[in-house]
Amino acid sequence: MNDHLSLDLKYRPSRFEDVVGQKPVVTFLSRLITRGKIPRNILLHGSHGSGKTTLARLYMKALYCDAPTDTGSPCHTCPSCQEFPETAPFNWVELNAGLAGGVDSIRKHLNNLTSGLGIASANYKVMFIDEAHKVTPDGFEALKKTLEEPPPGFLAILATTELDAIPAPVQSRLTLHEVRPLVASTAIDLARRIATQEDICIEDDALQLLVGLKGRHARDLVKAIDQLRLSGSAITTTLLKEEFGGDYEGHLLQFFMALARRDLGEQVKFVDEWHESAATKVRLVQNFLLATYYNDICGVSAVIDPIIASIPTVTRQKILDGFRQRLHPYDADIGPFWRQMMDFWHRDESTQTEASLRTSLALFHETVNALDLRHGEQVQMPEAEAPKAAYSDKGKRDRRTNTRSQPKGRQHTETALAAAQDKAAFLNADQVRQLINAGSFLTQEYGLSLNFKITMWHRRHGVEEPKVAARQATNFAHALSERLRFKGHPLHRISVLENDEEKGLYSTVVAHIPPDLFDDTHLWIEGRIKRSGPDSYDSVEVLRKRATSPEKRHAAHWECLRFLCASVDPDLVTKLPNGQVRPLWELIGIPKGQLRRAGLIGDARRFNLSASLQPQAIANAISEGLPPLSAFDDSAWDWLDRGWEFAEYEHRKEMKKARIEAEARIASSHRYIDGRGPHEELLRAKLNELRASWPDDPYDRRRGWVGWWQSEE
Repeated sequence: MNDHLSLDLKYRPSRFEDVVGQKPVVTFLSRLITRGKIPRNILLHGSHGSGKTTLARLYMKALYCDAPTDTGSPCHTCPSCQEFPETAPFNWVELNAGLAGGVDSIRKHLNNLTSGLGIASANYKVMFIDEAHKVTPDGFEALKKTLEEPPPGFLAILATTELDAIPAPVQSRLTLHEVRPLVASTAIDLARRIATQEDICIEDDALQLLVGLKGRHARDLVKAIDQLRLSGSAITTTLLKEEFGGDYEGHLLQFFMALARRDLGEQVKFVDEWHESAATKVRLVQNFLLATYYNDICGVSAVIDPIIASIPTVTRQKILDGFRQRLHPYDADIGPFWRQMMDFWHRDESTQTEASLRTSLALFHETVNALDLRHGEQVQMPEAEAPKAAYSDKGKRDRRTNTRSQPKGRQHTETALAAAQDKAAFLNADQVRQLINAGSFLTQEYGLSLNFKITMWHRRHGVEEPKVAARQATNFAHALSERLRFKGHPLHRISVLENDEEKGLYSTVVAHIPPDLFDDTHLWIEGRIKRSGPDSYDSVEVLRKRATSPEKRHAAHWECLRFLCASVDPDLVTKLPNGQVRPLWELIGIPKGQLRRAGLIGDARRFNLSASLQPQAIANAISEGLPPLSAFDDSAWDWLDRGWEFAEYEHRKEMKKARIEAEARIASSHRYIDGRGPHEELLRAKLNELRASWPDDPYDRRRGWVGWWQSEE
């Protein structure tokens, strides 16, 4: 181990393939080089330490390199690579706008680069401006003029942590790429690899905590390891807490146990005595709620936040046991209550001030303290009258409540509960995501589209209870599934339960039905209704979408999906890369006039998927090395309803066929060894070697179509 060279310098990437976790931008830059050193004006934006400067320097050096590698990286051995730093300032300039972002400095360097003073062999003149958001308005104006009419071979690369500060006219002349924080698993793998290479012993829990404490940026992570190795001992969670003050486990345990006991004094103490910003506290509370819900309540392994993942399971179980004590003597499921705590935070806190976040925490205390774990309802609190719900299912304020005579704390509680109840009457962002991804997976995996919509009005069957209505819809779907299975087809479907203000509970089932079974299915549904009695004749509505062309099939598919998603919370917004904020319903393509409330359904399940579309089916695809794509998850809104899934289905079908054939060839070639039967261990090893060679990242697979993450150059 070289103790004299800092690790951030030692492990700074010198090739594109050394850059971790930045696949889209690395692919774009390397392709510019491999396709003929194409010059492009580029804007790299992202957090400090994410790798913007490293990527810019790699691209610049590769442009000058005499013999770039097959991946577009500079060779580092040719004369141009060796002389690269010395060719400045005539062929390239690296400018820190925080020190020299004024118009005079910008003009000076532009003149040096574009006045022909560079060496004759240089084909490119590059200006790299770091901290570009600090360029003055006049400086941007000078740069813009050069970008509008650039001299031959001139290009500009800008890097910034504040995209919104770059004027729109300048942005429009650049190719924007976000350098994103590393995903938790990638950051953990990077830290583990460096620790192994440096012969540093580090505990698994300490790895999780390290990534959580130092963020998900490679530079910060490597510098933290460099600092910790000086201790000369193994890196443990204890050492991390001593070095960086990260005793989040103790604070979260104290806070959530106080919530379980309804101990307002301890809850307030948590807010006042924990020396972190309110934003950090809110983020950790939210992530703890979500991580515990997935890992300990649902039993699904998920790393939501490395800091939370470093907290031992026994600590989370202790907190859950504390809440379960509030259930005694009721044997109730803690899941609905936990979901209500999560739902309190179902809004964007990113733009709130420190004071407003502290207020949100106080309202969270009041809301949780006023909930009954038996039913997720309010209960009478000690020395205070139980507050009433301020909103009915119709979203109308209960004007009988005299807020003037109520204690101030109670008014806040009422407001928070009313807001939470009102939000529960709409689909949240994750529910919309699951619905759209399920519809997308239907086409990617099975080559099918939604073409049949069934609406069931439960009140006409005498059903008023949401859970009973959900069971009724599920039973109907199971019966329809059996009917189709009898005909030789599986049922792929999505069911959503809603509560109309006037007509009561209703379920919408959208499905793929083979067109030649449309009439048969419709007759079967009518026969089932008639057997329910004359009062049920108008309880089910059927809409069939018989489409002949792929375009019409896709249009029908999205008509079904948009109908399901039309009860999305209209207040949900998404910030686009250009800084513009737009409503989620608008990005999905739902007409404003079709938006509606989903209504309150208590703790009944909002939607249900056929087994073919459930997370387990997607997990199976991932385990087989063919994870699906998601335009929604990638915020590729322009691609959302383009119908790319049909091309992806053909690609997946070809991949499956090719992989089956490759496995068969290996199995055949190892059928006999030394005249005896197959050697199972050797065969298994060869198959594992083959499967390991298949890319598990869906973006790495070669396709016959160009996706949103790829350059069209």
